[in-house]
Amino acid sequence: MIMKEIFHPNTGLFILAETEEVTYRINPSADFDDHIFECFRLFGKIIGKAIFERIPLNAFLDRTLLKYILK
Repeated sequence: MIMKEIFHPNTGLFILAETEEVTYRINPSADFDDHIFECFRLFGKIIGKAIFERIPLNAFLDRTLLKYILK
């Protein structure tokens, strides 16, 4: 349920990438204030927890974003 809310168009955090697959990228036109940064931090913690516990997520991230997460 959290992933559906994070990627919902009304939140404005992510948009669909211009690729053949359905992938999400960070919305460049989002209002980057403290609230948005806190939402991205929460998203990072959720992704990190899911990776650590090997929980599959129903979200496909853009390759650039995945490279950043994996360093």
